[in-house]
Amino acid sequence: MIYFLTVLLTCLNTSYASTSEMNIPGCLLEDEVELANLINDYRTEHDLPPIPLSKSLTVVAKTHAADLFKEKPFDEKSCNPHSWSDSGDWKACCYGYNTHNGPCMWEKPREITDYEGDGFEIVMFSENSQFPDKTVSAKAAFESWIKSVNHNSVILNKGIWEKVEWNAMGVGIYKGFAAVWFGRENDPAGLAEACEN
Repeated sequence: MIYFLTVLLTCLNTSYASTSEMNIPGCLLEDEVELANLINDYRTEHDLPPIPLSKSLTVVAKTHAADLFKEKPFDEKSCNPHSWSDSGDWKACCYGYNTHNGPCMWEKPREITDYEGDGFEIVMFSENSQFPDKTVSAKAAFESWIKSVNHNSVILNKGIWEKVEWNAMGVGIYKGFAAVWFGRENDPAGLAEACEN
């Protein structure tokens, strides 16, 4: 079921010159629409309401996916993929594997957009993410998250997320990286829609 579109559009195939020069739109490309629908359909199957798609959190998700691909601000030992580089208009930070740096993630929507609430991210990357012609699919990202207890809990408001109500969601896919951001507050910038041709 599609919640805000009846047709998937062939959208802009955006490429970014550099991370610091990105002017990322708050609209969704075709694979991002697919991922948003997979998540909201899954929530509906579990008797949860769909999450409104947010322009602001979509900008954050797209920005982070591009930053992860272009700048690689993470490694296998210290900084996980919730980390951010120093190549943009945000605070660079290392989100540790064992010592989590919550504000590194939570504050990014306020640093990048006018969204006033905290942001919470699920992110994944494909094994082929280092190759520019390999893009992670919406289905692969979704299936990896629902197989992970922690990621699935965020999507379905389980465990520590049980009493949280998601009122905004942003989706970004860039090359081999997919990021989805969740927020408790409504987005004053409005709903994200499909990018136009």
